[in-house]
Amino acid sequence: MNIRNLKDQPLDEIQVKKAGRQIKGFLIWLLKVVIIVGISYIILGPLITIVANSFFTANDLYNPVVMLLPAEGTLQNYITSFTRMTYPRTLATTFAYVISLTLIQIFICSMAGYGFARYEFPFKKVLFGCVMPGGCSAHGSAGRHLRRWSGRPARSRRCWTGCTSARSG
Repeated sequence: MNIRNLKDQPLDEIQVKKAGRQIKGFLIWLLKVVIIVGISYIILGPLITIVANSFFTANDLYNPVVMLLPAEGTLQNYITSFTRMTYPRTLATTFAYVISLTLIQIFICSMAGYGFARYEFPFKKVLFGCVMPGGCSAHGSAGRHLRRWSGRPARSRRCWTGCTSARSG
């Protein structure tokens, strides 16, 4: 068969449906990838920012041009934190605290999930809809709280001349 013969033949209805299904499948796959990448960025964004800021010097923290990658990277922040706080004891205490909270959270969420799956009750879907956003909303405010707990001052807004601008209102 040559190209002229293929051009003159009408497409079979089955071939058209098959091509439509393939295009639809590809578009659904692409939408899933975009959603997964977007949610991953929302969740990992604060973590990436915190790790990047840990390598900043004092000059980098107050430089409005520097956002994610430090201009003068340093490990001094890690050295200072390791020497000033008894790091092994603090790390062990933190792990014990986090593991206990995680186990309690797993137990409570398992019981709530069991209740939603096993029992039928009025407004079950509405309550489940109210529970789901709570699991996703805590990540956005993590950076704000960590900055407050770390004792590091919030980044001030500076204009292009270097002066600190105070916001009114």
